[in-house]
Amino acid sequence: RTQGEETEVRFGSRRWALPSDDCLSLPIAATTAELLSRYVAEQFAEALEQEIGARPDCVRVEIEESPGLRAVFETA
Repeated sequence: RTQGEETEVRFGSRRWALPSDDCLSLPIAATTAELLSRYVAEQFAEALEQEIGARPDCVRVEIEESPGLRAVFETA
């Protein structure tokens, strides 16, 4: 929830307050590497289509959570 210059995030009994300028709400269910890689790939493909008038055949995005642990999403 955003109020003025502060964005509040709650999970269970925990609460975080962050500067709103440092936050971006994404239309995804959770910020897992899997969902984030899918979102980035789809947004990138759409942006390319708008910019050059053609959608790429394939976009592959890898998001690394930590060394050796990553999620991959590839559009078809």
